[in-house]
Amino acid sequence: MRHLSGLACAIILPMSLAACGGGGGGGGGSSAPPVPPPPPSVTLSATSQSADVVEGQTETSLSFTATQSGSATTPIYPDVQYDAGFLTLDGSLTTSTSGQFSAKFKTKSDLGGGEYTGKVTFRLCQDVACATVYPNTTKEFDYKVIVNLKPWGVNQRDSKHSAYVDIHINPSKMTKVWSNSYSNLYGNIIPGGGLLYAQRITGVNINYGGVAALDVKTGNQIWSYEAGEGILSGGLVFSDNTVALTISPNFSNNIHVFLNSKNGEVIKRVSASDRVVGKTNAYSGNIFFMYGSENPKVSAYRASDGEFLWKQDNVGRSAVLSTAIDSSGINLYSDRSVKTYGTENGHLLSDIEDKSAESDGYSYEYSVVGTEGGRILVPAYTFDYLGNLKLRSFDTVKASEVWTSSFGYRIEPAYAKGVVYAFRTYPPQLDAIDEKTGAIKWSLTVSEGPWIEQKQVMGNAVVANNVIFVSSMYKLYAIDINTRQVIWSCDKPGRVIITPERYLIIAESGFDYISNDLRWTGILTAFKLD
Repeated sequence: MRHLSGLACAIILPMSLAACGGGGGGGGGSSAPPVPPPPPSVTLSATSQSADVVEGQTETSLSFTATQSGSATTPIYPDVQYDAGFLTLDGSLTTSTSGQFSAKFKTKSDLGGGEYTGKVTFRLCQDVACATVYPNTTKEFDYKVIVNLKPWGVNQRDSKHSAYVDIHINPSKMTKVWSNSYSNLYGNIIPGGGLLYAQRITGVNINYGGVAALDVKTGNQIWSYEAGEGILSGGLVFSDNTVALTISPNFSNNIHVFLNSKNGEVIKRVSASDRVVGKTNAYSGNIFFMYGSENPKVSAYRASDGEFLWKQDNVGRSAVLSTAIDSSGINLYSDRSVKTYGTENGHLLSDIEDKSAESDGYSYEYSVVGTEGGRILVPAYTFDYLGNLKLRSFDTVKASEVWTSSFGYRIEPAYAKGVVYAFRTYPPQLDAIDEKTGAIKWSLTVSEGPWIEQKQVMGNAVVANNVIFVSSMYKLYAIDINTRQVIWSCDKPGRVIITPERYLIIAESGFDYISNDLRWTGILTAFKLD
């Protein structure tokens, strides 16, 4: 819970005197003195208000009406005080002749996720500076505004793969609430609707795939879906109360499955002739699949009912990376070029040649990342001396390449507020890269644990307003963006997501010395952020 106590604003309006003396006529007798009017007092139409808003759309209205009764022989000035860092006065403090004062406020439009509490103070004063307040006229209006986070619906959270969560996190207040071991769950997890959707592996030699839905607050299984026909391809997607996945019985056949996210019931199953590669994406209520490492294709389906919308067969000869989608279109990398297709019909909008590419190779593990102003990041096939992919920036509006990073990076980067956060290896080092120029703004080396585990990195990068989470093979770290220091760590390295309910979920992985490779442990751990 966040208590607001920033700079207060005061609005004071003059008001006519509420009482005055009266004249009198003749007559010879005497009369009793008039009864003095009661002193001013105030009542509010409401003493509190609560509101729920969603990250990115946090402007909402708070209001009350103050009614004055009684009067005074000295001037009356209504005064309202509030936190200007959270509220703005919507219009002006309206005064009516009947002694009513209407106060309307709007919350800021750029609030981060979390719970905000505060108060507005209304009072009647005898002077403009409010040095003297009329007794019994000070009233408080309490408010609570909850900013709910958006769902983490696809790989790296949103359709642009930014992995940015608009929230302030105090790691010292993070509380571990559960940690469970699951014998058949994979590290691909997506939250939505109060549940975690985890990729499920069943059968001998991971022959079959499915989905398990877990309660975010407890980790207990709510429902499961067993596909029974083949492995999962393209990961999981949550959109419009639907969980979408793809089953691949063989290389030339796919089955798209659309499930009701609340109970796991099948909404629709659709056969597709090509194998899904890369990570499935979702945007504006539609789900987008990429097919084939050779002669790739892209198709779109409606999330709510699995209805087919369109398919683009002519994407290129070879594909690399998953798509990044925003209002400008579907951005992908194919044939050493960045291509943009329309979201409504799949028509080609632009094609930018990558003149620096060293290979036509492809990767299922990385995604194109959308940044600002039509620019995108591509972990394209240009390598450093360790074989890590360099990042390259392209401007889809100007149809030009912008920059190539000096180093190669191993895990998927995160992007927020003009900075790209990428993690490289040998030893693990976080680089904060200027999104416009490609210059490294600052770096931090993280090196703990046994020698071999000091060298590698794993999982993904996730950035909030003040911290970034990255994982070596040894630990998960929270790094303060301002001080550029590690401020929290835990011995559960792996992939990280943040749920709309403000839980940090870790899908733990580790180094298998027998296979000399990274392995998911099947352990999920949840921390409450506040």
